[in-house]
Amino acid sequence: ISYYLWKNRDKLYSASISQKIGWLYEPFVKGAEFWQVHDVILKMILTGMLIYITPSFRATTAAMITVISIVNLNFFEPQKNRTLFWLSQCSFIITCFKYLTALMIGAAGSNHPQEWMFGYMLVSLDIFFIVTAIVACGVTVIIIKNKIKNIKKEQRKKRKKWKNKLK
Repeated sequence: ISYYLWKNRDKLYSASISQKIGWLYEPFVKGAEFWQVHDVILKMILTGMLIYITPSFRATTAAMITVISIVNLNFFEPQKNRTLFWLSQCSFIITCFKYLTALMIGAAGSNHPQEWMFGYMLVSLDIFFIVTAIVACGVTVIIIKNKIKNIKKEQRKKRKKWKNKLK
């Protein structure tokens, strides 16, 4: 897919290419058509390829990869939908915090007197993301309702205009 996107980068918005693979990059801004591939590669690295790295360096490597992904997200700002952008931002930052927590656990050792705090920290991060996702869904519903309301207002104005012309 990466090769196909790169090879056809000048023709991505032509009808023929858009019909074939336009669903891959339609939610993204121009210049960030590759973002779906970026996400898949990031997930592949974080869930599968870290096993090939020495255990003592896994959390560090994963934290660095997540920082790079946060930088990429902020540089490209790929999503057309700003709510989705901020939800992605939150997701990437929480993922980074989880790997940093793994580093802290490794540094503290297994006999740390307050090791229970790490568990609470990880669960709190998950709860925070769930709440953020629910808020994002609410914001999206509000935005959609407002857009529908505006469309209906415009249709009423057009009807009034045509009725006045017919009189």
